[in-house]
Amino acid sequence: MLLSCNLAYGGLTKLKPIITKQDITNLRFISNDGRFSIYQRRSGSLLYSTNYKITEILKGSPGTQFTVMGTMDRKKLIIEERADYFRSFSLRQVSNIYVMNYEGTGLKLFGKGMAARLHLNDTWISFYDPAAKEIQFANIANDTLRFFIKINNPFNAYFIPETIMLNESKVLLTDLNEMGHAALLEFDRKDKKFTPLQKVDSSESKIELCLSQTSIFVALIGINSSTNHSMIVQYPHEHFAIDNGKIVFESRNNEIGNMICDFSPEKIYLVQMSESSKFSFSSEIISVDLASKKTNTISDLSNATQILNLDGRLVTPYQGKFYMLEGTNNVFDDSLNVPPSSIANDPFIDKMETTPTPAPAPTPAAKGSGSGSAGGSSSGSGSGKK
Repeated sequence: MLLSCNLAYGGLTKLKPIITKQDITNLRFISNDGRFSIYQRRSGSLLYSTNYKITEILKGSPGTQFTVMGTMDRKKLIIEERADYFRSFSLRQVSNIYVMNYEGTGLKLFGKGMAARLHLNDTWISFYDPAAKEIQFANIANDTLRFFIKINNPFNAYFIPETIMLNESKVLLTDLNEMGHAALLEFDRKDKKFTPLQKVDSSESKIELCLSQTSIFVALIGINSSTNHSMIVQYPHEHFAIDNGKIVFESRNNEIGNMICDFSPEKIYLVQMSESSKFSFSSEIISVDLASKKTNTISDLSNATQILNLDGRLVTPYQGKFYMLEGTNNVFDDSLNVPPSSIANDPFIDKMETTPTPAPAPTPAAKGSGSGSAGGSSSGSGSGKK
């Protein structure tokens, strides 16, 4: 594979770009084994391609933007569909939230929201409604089993809570109190109570959550020059307890974060401000060895800002390309059965015979009383005050 000639502040990157038969800007998901890909068309179609067979997953209006996400459990995929992506630039804009099987079947609409996430071995889904300030949780196999958590956050209209389901009864989440300070809370569905676990001392700090197969990572990161400190603490996933953590990373910089912890059992990854960035923005992606706590810089872009676990490939987007950080770059292999670019870029492809998936019926999101009402729904009544 040819090295990229892309300039990063005057230097050449040694990272290898992902090269696919499909236009990388249209791709929304590539399976790790190369069996299938999911891509979108400008016409508003989201397509599933495998063995040169194309199946239409969703059909939206022209310009519809799709986001596809999965976990390392590889049982379900989340699809976020936003029809007004190029007309509404609000950070609070919600999308249609769908779930389908990893193999591309069983599409189902669960509601409208943002920041959708799979939980508990891909058996539950959560998403956030910024207007109602509610996090909705739904069982994927039986969507009548739903519950809602009302967050407090009177301070920041653009705050998006992060969530981890410890089990079907308890949820870890982040929230803001009346002073705008971020906090880590535990919500118990049975008694509908919030337990404060950790709180930062400044409105200029944030909390990030990340879940791996065995651990939960909590990052406390400063976001302004008045709070120069970042720390990541590792907790056991099973029998989680806030007193049972160990620091695996700490620095006197306000790192960017965007932590990835489910790619390797031995490492975590984050975006770190570079030493040369005291007077100008500069950042790189680093790995942190969990045993030795040693860090290693794995990018050379000077302004890397994001890390993605693309179904077993660690990649970073930069200036319209996706660069491999770690993992096997097998998407260039012929085993990735997507249409050749000469076909994929042909506008006639939208007129090809496909096997359309029937439009899924919206699932009712009626809230239950939280006390064994029909459907098993419950609602978090607390304000989450800390």
